[in-house]
Amino acid sequence: MSLDINLTGVEKTSNKKIDLTDNSDTFYPSQKAVKTAVDAKFNTPTGTTAQYLRGDGSLETFPTIPDTSDFVEKSDFTSHSILAKQSGASDPVAVSIGNNEILGRKSGGGSNIEGLSVSEVKAILNYTASDVGAVATNSAITGATKTKITYDAKGLVTAGADATTADIADSSNKRYVTDANLTVIGNTSGTNTGDQTFLNARVQTVSSSATVTAISTNDIVTITAQAVGLTLANPTGAFTEGQSLIFRIKDNGTARAIGYGANFRAIGVTAPTTTVANKTTYIGCIYNSTDTKFDIIGVCTEA
Repeated sequence: MSLDINLTGVEKTSNKKIDLTDNSDTFYPSQKAVKTAVDAKFNTPTGTTAQYLRGDGSLETFPTIPDTSDFVEKSDFTSHSILAKQSGASDPVAVSIGNNEILGRKSGGGSNIEGLSVSEVKAILNYTASDVGAVATNSAITGATKTKITYDAKGLVTAGADATTADIADSSNKRYVTDANLTVIGNTSGTNTGDQTFLNARVQTVSSSATVTAISTNDIVTITAQAVGLTLANPTGAFTEGQSLIFRIKDNGTARAIGYGANFRAIGVTAPTTTVANKTTYIGCIYNSTDTKFDIIGVCTEA
């Protein structure tokens, strides 16, 4: 080993190559002293191959490099993947996000890394729906489009049906009408356009009977061939104030007696007590709800 050292101020003021391998003082008296000083600065390391020399001359052990068997190489992993090693398992688990598969070591499956099913991944993670803030599903229902739905406290739909008018909550100025109501409204618009349909009279027809009872759903009672004495019994049904009721009576060719129930009352006229043979008689009444009477206000007999 040779060094070019400037020995100015030592023994000579010129540059001279010194042979440090010469341990004698025959060439320059201080040669040995210089070699001793240089050797002190560059000691030969005495560590092992597992160590390295630090800048301050001390030795440091290399850090342990992880065993490459702790990782799985998968060519189709994306940048969105997770590598983990199960506790007690010799192989790692690789979980890829997106459409990539989830890999891992199945319980009892030896050392092979395989694709895991959803249930196997759940078993590895050991998570419940509540652990991740999810809501457990309800029982399946038949898919359909419905206007009425039923949902539970979790906001999940449990049933569906076709809504009816009974499902509509009543509120002021927002009430609904039925089809029948709509027809009545259309007929009572208050405007006479000249094309209104005449409502036919509701007729109760009797040939001959000892007692005839009119009902509220009829406008006129026709007796066509009375063959015995006749009693007009008190009408029945839900008569309304001012509702009219007409009797048209004709015998079978022989005059017949006419009697009345207690709720009939003649006003301004005389109620007939017998028919005129082969002649038609009209008896007109108006219902008086205040007095609960059928007031006879008109009597006419064929001439």
